[in-house]
Amino acid sequence: MDTEVNKGVVRRYVDEVFNAGNLAIVEEIVDENIAYREAGRRIDGRDAFKQGLSAYLATFGDPLLTIDDLAAEADRVAFRWTLRGTHVGPLMGVDPTGKEVTFSGIIFLRLASGKIVEWWGHWDALGLMQQLGATTAPTQGAR
Repeated sequence: MDTEVNKGVVRRYVDEVFNAGNLAIVEEIVDENIAYREAGRRIDGRDAFKQGLSAYLATFGDPLLTIDDLAAEADRVAFRWTLRGTHVGPLMGVDPTGKEVTFSGIIFLRLASGKIVEWWGHWDALGLMQQLGATTAPTQGAR
């Protein structure tokens, strides 16, 4: 499949699914057997992916995901992103704080027939937890 088509699928996920909250689009662009790996989590299957996505969207009441960089080669797409939102739902054991947060990450995807079939991601969980007051930053020069 064309790399521009694959990048279009990713843009559609970000714009229509994540930012607009239209989970019906997931059926069209995510394979039913997606293998999702991110930040120590493993999710298999589109239904479980949608459940996790719903919970994540509920955590940030007004999420705005921005694509900072986007690259594709053959059936792979990589993108670096920044998320801005307000912490309104529980996250990793932290009760809602109402704080506005900004954090970033990177995602590598494999697509087949216009659908996301593999998802590998990493994001700045420590930076987010620091913004929420759940942990403190290490001191400079500490060993």
